Amino acid sequence: MMEKEKLDLLRKEVIIPDVVNKKTEDAFAKIQRMAEDHPPVLLSDIKTKKRFPRKRTALIIIAATLALATMSAAAAAYMKWSKSFSEGLRMSEEQQQKLAESNLNTFVEQSCTNAGITVTAVQSMTNEYYTYIAFRVEGYSVEDGVQPDFQNLSVTIDGMNDFFTFGSFYDGLICGDDGRPVHAEDGSPLELDADGRIINSYTMDDGSLEYEIYLKKTDEKGFFMNKAIHVEMQNLGTVAKADFTPEVEGTWTFDWNLEGSCETRVYEGTMALGDSKATVTRVEISPISMRAEYEFPKQETETTRYSEPPKLVGVKLKDGTLLPWISMGAETMGYVDDTSNTYICSFSTNRILDISQVDSVLFRKTEPDGTAVTEDDLYVVPME
Repeated sequence: MMEKEKLDLLRKEVIIPDVVNKKTEDAFAKIQRMAEDHPPVLLSDIKTKKRFPRKRTALIIIAATLALATMSAAAAAYMKWSKSFSEGLRMSEEQQQKLAESNLNTFVEQSCTNAGITVTAVQSMTNEYYTYIAFRVEGYSVEDGVQPDFQNLSVTIDGMNDFFTFGSFYDGLICGDDGRPVHAEDGSPLELDADGRIINSYTMDDGSLEYEIYLKKTDEKGFFMNKAIHVEMQNLGTVAKADFTPEVEGTWTFDWNLEGSCETRVYEGTMALGDSKATVTRVEISPISMRAEYEFPKQETETTRYSEPPKLVGVKLKDGTLLPWISMGAETMGYVDDTSNTYICSFSTNRILDISQVDSVLFRKTEPDGTAVTEDDLYVVPME
């Protein structure tokens, strides 16, 4: 089969993202320009057809081969997205293509095998306050409804661990548009057993499991970016009623350098939130997080030390879509110190945001009552 026919066949069998094709075309164009800018030296007294010197021809062939290898590697990386990222964070193909070329996302593909179990660090996403990491676990299986877990998880950044760390196996559930959990694959509601407990399914189509690590440090901007990370997991088993049952003894360790992206949209102004006495002064939105800063005079209450301002909950898109349930959880909320009236609300998002399509930021005005949330239930702060 001719080489062109082979390439045509590959293109039919593998849908390669436009961004990958563009990089390949650019690489070949560069090779062609190199040949034109540095033509072969010809002997003036010999009349013959122009041809490249053998050494130069070999260099161009090598360069073309490297370009094809780059195309193949990029296409392979595009196809190796973890399910907990692509499905769990509701990524479209367009978002995957864009993020594959962004410093926000890093394909790690680093494996560690112990006790017959192979754990692979697939990829990570890092911005100025948060990091998501996805791992693939092969060689270990659980039945539906049984929750797998590692007994111990340790993460350090440049040798330090003074940040929030949480790890769990991906169960295929996401937050629905109404705030209730649904199956990511088809949006169907949860299944419950006879005791009313959720029946989770942790097994991927290929029999593997996926483990997610979530890191946050909201008091030091840029803490995770471009830093050395060390991850260590110990002992694999199952969890029931908060009790861990070990099944496999082993240790799986990983070391690589996190990258990161500062891509952010910022609102600065003085937007009063109704009669709540809270004024929003700054909002930062990245593809994986939101952060709001308020001026909110301290008010002591009977039940808590201080009352709280309206909570940051989501965004309104330019097409009118309301997304009031996009917090991943574990929000950071509180005053920056005891002497200040500056209050912070920050969270990572449970989906990837196209920040260019954000029209407004949403703050909760009324407590949800189980019905669909409308703009009447929210304070809407325009980003322009």
